[in-house]
Amino acid sequence: MDLRGACAVGGRPGALLVSPDGSRLFVFDQDRAQVSIVGVASWVLLGKADLAPSQSYLAGFEDSIFLGGLPGKVGIFSAASLRPWGAIPCVGDACGLGILPEPRQAVLAAAHGRQGFIDLVGLSPVQTLARMEMPLPPVRGSLALLPRQGLGAVVLRDADRREDMIALFECRPGTEPCFLKMEGRVTSLAFDGEGKTLYAACHDDSLLSVIDVREQRIVDRVLLAGEPVAVIHDPVGRRIWAVCEHLDYVAFIDPRDHSVFRRAPLAGVAAGHPVSFSPEGRLAVVPEHDGGCLSLFEGGMPGADYGDVDDRLEMGRDLGTVVWSPLGEEIYVASPGNGEVLRLAVDRGDQEIKDTDLYLMDQLLRQEEAGKNPLFPP
Repeated sequence: MDLRGACAVGGRPGALLVSPDGSRLFVFDQDRAQVSIVGVASWVLLGKADLAPSQSYLAGFEDSIFLGGLPGKVGIFSAASLRPWGAIPCVGDACGLGILPEPRQAVLAAAHGRQGFIDLVGLSPVQTLARMEMPLPPVRGSLALLPRQGLGAVVLRDADRREDMIALFECRPGTEPCFLKMEGRVTSLAFDGEGKTLYAACHDDSLLSVIDVREQRIVDRVLLAGEPVAVIHDPVGRRIWAVCEHLDYVAFIDPRDHSVFRRAPLAGVAAGHPVSFSPEGRLAVVPEHDGGCLSLFEGGMPGADYGDVDDRLEMGRDLGTVVWSPLGEEIYVASPGNGEVLRLAVDRGDQEIKDTDLYLMDQLLRQEEAGKNPLFPP
């Protein structure tokens, strides 16, 4: 990994989103309702757009950016025109939103008082297709989806008790969720690739609970050293990654027997989204707190190198969200303390891929033929 540049955007950059054509990077501020737009080819700040007060990034899909923070609705912001163009109604405050690309649907988790709701929302046109009631409010950021299987799960929490609950549901109208009571706090959820198993990171108990989706019960437990803050599914290698704090490492789990087959130490665990897989799924970047370090891990198809650290780069600054370019040969990293976004090149000698600039020119020519320039939107 090589640092190619830093773009000052000001504030405290948080969530990042790359436009579908790869030409622009949207940088959402953590403290202000504002988004900065960075041109990828020139790596300069093109401008800023103000959002409605209290709005924050939830998800992006095609040209739409979904924003939470407003009671009773999720705002829809156009990445092309940089203007709001609609909203999704919901009950209470949005806690998480995921996308099912094939049916063009959104799954929205919302909290209202001591209750929760899961809405299934069509995106073409925007309309609520179904609503499921939850006995407790969802935990923000805990929504997990397996789009190919149409499965979803979310953590529910009673603020007065130390026991969480998991809601497991199918993402189609006319179905009812099931609820599993858990002992202690659950910090993260992830399905295996086949949708047979759901993994729940039980932070206080230092373990992963293995839940059989069909039988709707815990069938095994994976003991871990340290406390798991996130559990992630490798989309290609079909292995489970558990990021643990205090001892600071990544545990790699084989879903066939739920065994930990390897551990890789980290220099401090970064909260939020600790693992970001490349578009084709062969590599993963993990930000580390100590020294502002980035580690590049081998993922993809299982083999002797699976879980190896290919590269580690000390940046000397705090690091936040990481996203990949569409081609997987660059990564973009938020640095909240410095008010910057970093651009790093990733050596992909294993694959023949175009340079980002060539990719952008191809996109530019295609868009100009259609009468639209992605580098200079209207």
